Amino acid sequence: MKKVSRRNFLKVSGAMAAAGALAACGGSGASTPAASGAASTSTAASAAAAGEDKFASLGDFTMTVGHAQPEGNPRFVSMEQFAADVAEATNGHVKIEVYGNGQLGTEKEMLEQVVAGTVQGMRGGQFDFSPRLLMFTLPFLTNTRAQVTALLQSDLAQKVCAEAEGETGTVIINLCDAGGYRQFSNSKHPIKAPADLKGLKMRTNGMKTIDMTFQAMGATTNHHPVLRPVHGPEDRRCRRSGEPLGQRGGHAPTFITMLPQRVWNGAYSELMIAMPLFMLAGELMNTGGITQRIINFCMELLRPIRGGLGEVNIVASMIFGGISGSSVADTSALGSILIPAMEKEGYPPEASAGITVASSTMGMIIPPSTPMIVYSMISGASVGALFVAGAVPGILIGLTQLVLVYIISAKKGWHPEKVKFDGKRAAKSLLSGIPALIMPLFIIICVSFGVCTASESAGVAVLYSMLVGFFVYKELTWKGVWEALKKTLISSSSIMLIIGFTTIFTWVLTMQKVPQTVGAFFMSLNMPAWAIALIFDVLILMIGTFIDVSPAILLLTPILLPVMVQYGFSPLQFGAMMITGLAIGLVTPPVGMCLNACNKINRMPIIEIFKGAAPYVICNVIVLISISLWGPLTTALPQLLGYSIF
Repeated sequence: MKKVSRRNFLKVSGAMAAAGALAACGGSGASTPAASGAASTSTAASAAAAGEDKFASLGDFTMTVGHAQPEGNPRFVSMEQFAADVAEATNGHVKIEVYGNGQLGTEKEMLEQVVAGTVQGMRGGQFDFSPRLLMFTLPFLTNTRAQVTALLQSDLAQKVCAEAEGETGTVIINLCDAGGYRQFSNSKHPIKAPADLKGLKMRTNGMKTIDMTFQAMGATTNHHPVLRPVHGPEDRRCRRSGEPLGQRGGHAPTFITMLPQRVWNGAYSELMIAMPLFMLAGELMNTGGITQRIINFCMELLRPIRGGLGEVNIVASMIFGGISGSSVADTSALGSILIPAMEKEGYPPEASAGITVASSTMGMIIPPSTPMIVYSMISGASVGALFVAGAVPGILIGLTQLVLVYIISAKKGWHPEKVKFDGKRAAKSLLSGIPALIMPLFIIICVSFGVCTASESAGVAVLYSMLVGFFVYKELTWKGVWEALKKTLISSSSIMLIIGFTTIFTWVLTMQKVPQTVGAFFMSLNMPAWAIALIFDVLILMIGTFIDVSPAILLLTPILLPVMVQYGFSPLQFGAMMITGLAIGLVTPPVGMCLNACNKINRMPIIEIFKGAAPYVICNVIVLISISLWGPLTTALPQLLGYSIF
């Protein structure tokens, strides 16, 4: 790709405007009238016919322009037309590569890339890169559509745009109507007056004027913070010197300038706050006696049905997974207690370890799920919808494993004799376990029904764990809190770094159009949807064997999700498929994080632990195939609760 100088970029910008182009930088709607575009196109064609080529001096180069609208959206279609118009107006010298559907990031992230010079344009409504532009987002500024158009085409608007260009070096081609006035939606009640917003939590794009408007009417706002655009004195010096766009001081290439921004944006997300908090809650549970109460409750629950510790292990994993959201935490917490107890009851060491690691895979499928949060960040799907989508597959894995463990243990004589039900002891165990059992129910209900966000529920889980550990069970100490904090810091920071640096790879894939290439390849095969799903299952299983869960999600989602959507699969279904498949990789060598966690407990060779887990992992594979071939297993419940599956 040929470098685009500032002078050439301004020339092309003029061509864009003359072609009736839509806003490529900073604007958010339709542009100049169609008659203007038609006239300019006709002029360009006449010039070409006369042998004149006023753009020949530019050479041939490509400009990257992004937007956040999905395929089929009118803005998506208009941007494709925009690219065609620019090519025609410049006699083919300028090619516009349009990346839609948020492939280059959120609108704020794309705007940062424009300001940094790593891409040449974007279409959106993010005006906060230059404070004075925010005046055009003030509420009740106009009364009619005509007044909106007049304001945005006024001398005042041109002056403010010129000031923004001087501050940041970013050219604003056009300001225009975004396509209509704001529409509010919520799950509580109709909004007919400003007073109806009081007490509601509204998601915004993060611009101060929008947030302050909602807050003035009594609502609270929630958005995803991102890195502040860089437009300091050094940046302005580089831009005004005539150096190539996307370079600093004429030395650093575009990719290098992009590295810190992508790493920061990958890790610095409101969604990602939930991950270390859920991990901390799991550590506090184990230290504060909550884990032991869960195990005691499960033992009393299964005692009347001749339940062995294998069943106790599986049911406890289902409950524990509903709190920590981590399979590794599940293995560490439950394994340290149940593996020695199972061996004492007569379970072989490989079976004790195998059941523990196999059942812990539910920890990242049953809500809340840390990997689901990572997938949501990449796919844009609702965290609440993903949590609900994972509930049925997680429960199915638990039920199938329960049946298999019962059959095998009964056949091999691992089960104890049936014990007579003791109502007094059962009631005591239930009362003792209620504080521990309330937490997963609270998290699932609050996130799924929109009472609070995933990060807020994770914070409540940490607070609840501390209160129960200190004041109810009285087993938690400040030393235990400190140890839990250290363990969480070590584990979560490594995951954050992995996620941050992996986003660089996904950005490279996007810029090289790998998702489109892969999608076109699979679409050209003309295979049925079920065959594509099974192929992707095999691919996920293979990659999960060698790559840890979070990096695998970040690598695979941008490539495979567009293909699955084209074949009619819901992002929720694909998310459940991916998490279920990658969970199996936690118990398969050579990576096998749960295998390594179990090894630290019983010092058994990893390959022996895997042999013990293999029969029970078959249950995971059966469920994976089931949810791949029958979508309602993952989409029916979210639809029932009012979530959109696309």
